[in-house]
Amino acid sequence: MQVGSEATFNVADATIWENIERIAKTTGNFNLPDFKKQAGYEYCTDKFSLGGFTKMAGKEVPSVRIQECPIQIETSITELSIRSDFAIIECEIKGIFVDEKILYDDSHIDVNNSFPGI
Repeated sequence: MQVGSEATFNVADATIWENIERIAKTTGNFNLPDFKKQAGYEYCTDKFSLGGFTKMAGKEVPSVRIQECPIQIETSITELSIRSDFAIIECEIKGIFVDEKILYDDSHIDVNNSFPGI
């Protein structure tokens, strides 16, 4: 990640937790660092297929959205502060996409209906 690049935050709900668990210990990086190897991570060429997710093209940025996630937030990265073992990433929201089934009205999410199974 770097300033000027884009990112999409795909917010999952409890209905797809098993899909997420299938990809939890995988990485798309062929060169696994030792700490990931020791933690049991494996290389995966296609995490979308493994997780049973459907790719959707971004609308406001060129990153990928996950169709099964009820909320998708497209952003561009504006600030990046790297610390010793983590980074603080600031983003500007470019687009928010919400499944109509969890909307209360045109501008509010129905928090009682947003994340079934929780």
